[in-house]
Amino acid sequence: MKQRDNRVSNRNFERGFDYFFAQTEGAPTNEVTLLADCRRVFERMLSRVMTARQRVWLQMYVFDDDALGRCFERALVGCVERGVDVRVLCDGYGCRRSRLTLMRRLRREGVRVAVDGFRWGEWPDCRNHRKMLVADDVAVVGGVNIAVRYLRSWRDVCVEIGDGSVERFARLFLTDWHRACGEVLEPATECDKSASVGCVARNTEEVFVRLVERTRRRVLLSTPYLVPTRRVERALVESVQRGVEVVVLVPERSDTPLVDVATGECARRLMEQGASVWSYVAGFNHAKVLVADDVAMMGSVNCDRRSLRRNREVMVLLRGCVVESIADDFVHALTLSRRVERGGVSVMRRAAELLVRPLHPLL
Repeated sequence: MKQRDNRVSNRNFERGFDYFFAQTEGAPTNEVTLLADCRRVFERMLSRVMTARQRVWLQMYVFDDDALGRCFERALVGCVERGVDVRVLCDGYGCRRSRLTLMRRLRREGVRVAVDGFRWGEWPDCRNHRKMLVADDVAVVGGVNIAVRYLRSWRDVCVEIGDGSVERFARLFLTDWHRACGEVLEPATECDKSASVGCVARNTEEVFVRLVERTRRRVLLSTPYLVPTRRVERALVESVQRGVEVVVLVPERSDTPLVDVATGECARRLMEQGASVWSYVAGFNHAKVLVADDVAMMGSVNCDRRSLRRNREVMVLLRGCVVESIADDFVHALTLSRRVERGGVSVMRRAAELLVRPLHPLL
């Protein structure tokens, strides 16, 4: 199967990208709240579910049948009993352990459940990696899955959106819902074109590159896996060469040892060009954040080839005062990290990197 090239140069994309910046220049973002702690994210999501009156649409890559998953199960069933429209959409691979347990129980209790699986013509490892909750007129979007392990020293971030931008994420959910189970649902309301929050669901690599290319002062990148495409790596290097401060935050150890080897090699190349790389030591840095001058993009996209080119992902594009809150949280994470110093690499490490390099497109 040929690798799909996400590069987009058509005028519609150019106009759409620039339209966001023109429309949101100085736009208020008072209805966007940063949730920079996993425990706080889950508390806010449960609160929104338990107080919903019209709809609860939950989309998760991982929805485990553990103590936290059962808390959400009880909250969702309570919504059904109140007459709320409750829908849960999960990825077939991410929820492979809970499909026969938690998902079956939810269906028996009246929750509409759909599982998004493999389609012919796609990459075999293509996943629906989106994570978001739409509860009435509020959306919570970010990188957090529903699993107890997120409460064990995992660093992740989400945003809660309460303005007209919510319908953009609601429409994205309905598109995925139709794809997963064939049911066509019409959106209840129109999107607010003047809303100050953008929704990036396609052309992720292109948006990433465009944001980095526009920078003049700073690029702050947080990612659990650093295996970028050549275009993304080139954009970061060119930013350093223009005098932009480029700071990259990765975990000391991720949940995938092979990716750690690849991350180390990519980080070393960036450091050789002048970028600053930090290793988060207080747990697993799972946050996916890009701050490019006065714009922030955050959500479900890892800085790796699968996320940037193959998976179905969602990112929130933000301007305004919330961007500084995101940047402040990034700087706080650096206080719990160590700066990676340039130095010699052992023969064993070089050998491991050579062995893993052909696997980069799959990591």
